[in-house]
Amino acid sequence: MDKRFEDLVYFGRIISSALLICGFVVLGLIIGQKLVERGYPNWVILLCALLGALFGLWQAWLWIKKLIKRS
Repeated sequence: MDKRFEDLVYFGRIISSALLICGFVVLGLIIGQKLVERGYPNWVILLCALLGALFGLWQAWLWIKKLIKRS
């Protein structure tokens, strides 16, 4: 495979993993907001966003680790 194309693919994977993390953070914020509307304390929003970020980081690490082993 052409080295430039391979670098472009790696760059795309890294950007995609960042978007994956952001998506889980937003999902955590939405879930936290829904829980606050149901009567939970306000700090639940922060907790859900943090849990979403941790889960997203874990998923991104699994994906990037596969990419590193392939190269």
